[in-house]
Amino acid sequence: MIHLQKFIDRVQGADARGLRDISISVTDAKAMHAEITRLLLDLENLKRSAVQQPKDEVIQVAVSGGSFL
Repeated sequence: MIHLQKFIDRVQGADARGLRDISISVTDAKAMHAEITRLLLDLENLKRSAVQQPKDEVIQVAVSGGSFL
């Protein structure tokens, strides 16, 4: 996520200086593309695993006071 953070920092810096445009190299753009793709794949995997989990899972909790009266 280094490349995404670098991009965010560049946008914030440009905004603070009042610049209207920024440019990035093709190498940086490809690296950001790879990071975004990885994030989207991770998100999709999380969504799929959440859907596959049983929704009616019952969790029982027993509380015992022991010898406390």
